[in-house]
Amino acid sequence: MKKILLLAVVVGFVFNSCKKDDDDDKSHIVGTWKIEKYFYKYANGTSDTELPDACDSKTQITFKEDGSIINDEFSTGGNGACVSDYETGTYSYNESSKVLSINLGNSTDEFKVLTLNNSQLAFQDESGDYDGDGVNDVYIGYLKR
Repeated sequence: MKKILLLAVVVGFVFNSCKKDDDDDKSHIVGTWKIEKYFYKYANGTSDTELPDACDSKTQITFKEDGSIINDEFSTGGNGACVSDYETGTYSYNESSKVLSINLGNSTDEFKVLTLNNSQLAFQDESGDYDGDGVNDVYIGYLKR
């Protein structure tokens, strides 16, 4: 009886050891995420961290298992009211290259995924000029569940 129990434990250990590491599992992206913070590293060497205000913190990004995405982004409008800009689209995530492609409307944006686990998604973009100096800067978005 002890040999059977030992064999069952060893077999269970072997199968669990062969499973893919959960931190690299694509399924981690599926779900609803909220903004934690934004980080900007400007070409001139300075940087800035931006935390969401009460309105921005209502923003939710939902990645669905079928490859669809819902982006419900809140921002303060011209009259000071917190307004929603609700968009739907598609996404794909390439685990080997760590590239997240998001298609909302008529544009597709690609982001380098820096962190993806059960509680945090951090992604980087280097295609925007965020300080208006004509040179692209590094933008990192941090999302949390």
